[in-house]
Amino acid sequence: MKHWTRIPVGFLAAALMFAFVGKAVAQEKAKADKPTATAVQEKMAQQSPTKRTDLLTNDLAGIAGKRVTIYRVEVPPGVAAGRHRHPVDAFVYVLEGTLTLEQDGQKPRTLKAGEVFQEVPGGIYNARNTGTSPLTLLLISLGEKDQPFFVPVK
Repeated sequence: MKHWTRIPVGFLAAALMFAFVGKAVAQEKAKADKPTATAVQEKMAQQSPTKRTDLLTNDLAGIAGKRVTIYRVEVPPGVAAGRHRHPVDAFVYVLEGTLTLEQDGQKPRTLKAGEVFQEVPGGIYNARNTGTSPLTLLLISLGEKDQPFFVPVK
């Protein structure tokens, strides 16, 4: 015959609370160790001569955890983005100027006003204003809410 030990309800409730609080603290620490999308964007803005103007950021209706961000970027002549990748889909429309797009494993492409391209998650890119006037881009990103748009790559 087995004997079951009764655990006081208060003790059980306290143990469960500590387990949940411990998990929440661990999740918050993991978030703190991982740069947020906003932190990455703020750091880039401080280091870059480019100007970014956010036009729209919204959750996607009916798709939990996904968002769309639309913004305009102005890049002075001769300035490059540097090697980078996107953890989200990025669609880029060239409004003004000339852009040279380099993608690992591909030949560089030159794009002018009116042309559009996509940078896919995981691809390694470098975009450069190779014209003599400012380059203006309209960017649309679609992806997870907590992902940065741009991640520098060495």
